[in-house]
Amino acid sequence: MASTAGASPEPGTTAMVVDDVVNGSEAERTQAARADVQRFRDVTLDILRRSTCLDIIPDSGKVVVFDSELPIKHAFFGLVEHDIKCAPVWDSRTCDYSGMITVTDFNAILLHFYDSAEFRQSTDKFALKLGEYTVRQWNELKRGDTPLPRPKLFFTLPEDSLLDGVRVLVVRNIHRLPVMQLSPENVILCINNLQRILRFILHHIEARGQSSLLERIRVGDLPVGSFGDGCARISGSMTLIEVLKLLKRSRTPAVAIVDQQGRYVDAYSRSDVRYLAVDMTHDKFEKPIIDIVSMRENRMLTVTRRTTLDRMFSSLLSSRKHACIVLDDDRVVLGILSLSDVFQFFLENDLQPPNT
Repeated sequence: MASTAGASPEPGTTAMVVDDVVNGSEAERTQAARADVQRFRDVTLDILRRSTCLDIIPDSGKVVVFDSELPIKHAFFGLVEHDIKCAPVWDSRTCDYSGMITVTDFNAILLHFYDSAEFRQSTDKFALKLGEYTVRQWNELKRGDTPLPRPKLFFTLPEDSLLDGVRVLVVRNIHRLPVMQLSPENVILCINNLQRILRFILHHIEARGQSSLLERIRVGDLPVGSFGDGCARISGSMTLIEVLKLLKRSRTPAVAIVDQQGRYVDAYSRSDVRYLAVDMTHDKFEKPIIDIVSMRENRMLTVTRRTTLDRMFSSLLSSRKHACIVLDDDRVVLGILSLSDVFQFFLENDLQPPNT
């Protein structure tokens, strides 16, 4: 097996390229890969069924919780400061959790206020506007006059199976799920995500002596991901505000920035939106997206169809990414593959969500 991995700090380059070359007859390898993929799926489901959400709670750690009366601006400063992408919201009026605030909310907030008079007139006034709105007021504004129920916090109990937890994440299309202890009072023990669950699965696969499965299976062997028209591609000249609107319209975790030949240049992900809280000016929203990503250090992971799963998973976990861009040998963008796609494949015949 040969592999290459490289990183470049130069603008317009990828953070990491992971590739593996596996020798042998392609037809024979493809047939064997189908069997390996099914074994990998069976082993994973067995681990998820046998494990509980309690098993994945770390021995130590912290859960950042925001009060519903916290100004929106401070909430997103908090996400950046703690290097997290979401936080549970505690409603002091009802003495209960009312939901989560996420980077998706921040994207929606920016788009909502973008055309406001406060934003157009002065960046300072726009920042002041964000300082006036609390997390609770944003939730009320988001609902408008529709008689929607208050936001619900999806969660699992420590004794729930890990399979139930994954099912909630996949079916509800959410990325983080609190593990809640209800007695003697509601306490969030940890917030699970697919990365943490994947790390747990890989540990148990290794303990079972089956790690070689992941060394044989390639990215192209998995029947998952968004390819062709399902993968959003943009030019580097598209403005930041246009990209934010595109992310709002679609469910993609990131958009690939390509040149005129469709070759990969960089990417902008949903989680990148939170960094706008640190430096938010009117000019920035009109800048080309290529200028925005050139100032960022932690770039998107890229793979090819030949990249083995052990390489891809290891790189996703070490870079704390939830998705990667799939390229061909000429660096043309083929698609995007996320952990949500992979876990949906695990559960494709078992997607009925539990009562949560």
